[in-house]
Amino acid sequence: MIEDCFIITYNISNKNTFNCITKWIEDAKRNISNKTKIVLFGNKINLNGNREISYEEGKNLSEKYDLLFYEVDENNIQKVFYDIVKSVANQMLENNNDISKSVANQMEEKDNERNRECLLF
Repeated sequence: MIEDCFIITYNISNKNTFNCITKWIEDAKRNISNKTKIVLFGNKINLNGNREISYEEGKNLSEKYDLLFYEVDENNIQKVFYDIVKSVANQMLENNNDISKSVANQMEEKDNERNRECLLF
């Protein structure tokens, strides 16, 4: 059951940012609830021509630590966040969490709208 998520981000065009990720993951796993899912973001995929970390490297690291993995940029970040929040809210709803019912209802309403410009929690 997931009730929260913790996001760790690296820049796909800067190997130094990726080299720190393992320590951050291990620190996070020691300090967060086992109900918190860690999400790994490879950021700035719009800079693909300057890529220093392959998609496979990010994906392999996420699989090693059982993380969700996304590559993002300013064009898809909103949808990715939306999908993550919806997933967490739905899992909380399955566990009869009252707060999640409100969030899940908002998410369902947003699913019925074409414009996903703003979502308040």
